Amino acid sequence: MRKLFLLSLIAISLFAIDIKISPDKNITVSYQDTKAIKTFYQEVFKFRLADEGAYKLAEENRILANAYIKRYGLDNNDIARIKVETELYLANHMVKNIQNSIKLSDKVLYSYYIDHKDQFKGSDKVDLVIFYFKDPEKAVDFYIKAKGKTLEEAKKIASKDIVIKEYKNLDIKKMKPFFQNIIQKYGPKHFLPPIFDEVSSVSYIQDYHKAQKYKKFEDVKEEIRKLLYSKTFLRERNKILLQYKSGKK
Repeated sequence: MRKLFLLSLIAISLFAIDIKISPDKNITVSYQDTKAIKTFYQEVFKFRLADEGAYKLAEENRILANAYIKRYGLDNNDIARIKVETELYLANHMVKNIQNSIKLSDKVLYSYYIDHKDQFKGSDKVDLVIFYFKDPEKAVDFYIKAKGKTLEEAKKIASKDIVIKEYKNLDIKKMKPFFQNIIQKYGPKHFLPPIFDEVSSVSYIQDYHKAQKYKKFEDVKEEIRKLLYSKTFLRERNKILLQYKSGKK
């Protein structure tokens, strides 16, 4: 966000920020101004200014900004843009402060792990053989003929233009919910009804491997940290928003 090198008065009430800007009577540049423009260039442009260069830039910006106001004044669009940029700057800092305030110890993470252990159970795996068809009607016809047959028997009745691919140890959790449900419903050694997408297909469940072990805490600790961090941040953010919105009523 642009730094305003002007004599600015920001009056902050409970629900609004009112910015009033007038030209400087005596143009001066403070140490704080120099520091601010160095920080701004570092954050926005990834460019590090020396003290002398930062001072010169701050002074020139201030002279030009004052000259603009004296010559042209500020209309409502100028004020609105400055207000929006200032609010964005302050809002981003509020977000950073909330983020920095969140502390999650290993004890908290482990407690969540114990209370929600089923979330960290290894995924079920499935082996599929998928028959791909260009024509949806051929997919339906094949399914009717293959239903109840073994995989080898089905391969014999498949026409030569059908593409057949085998997939091992597919993660069930990474599949679409409806596909997960239908696989779990039919179980191994069954053909699934045709699926019509960009390419029509009929799948055969060759095997289903039920997950037995839980993931170790150390292996999922950072995953839990990100999850709790996100939940905590959203809760604190929403608490502030709700407080202000409730105050308007």
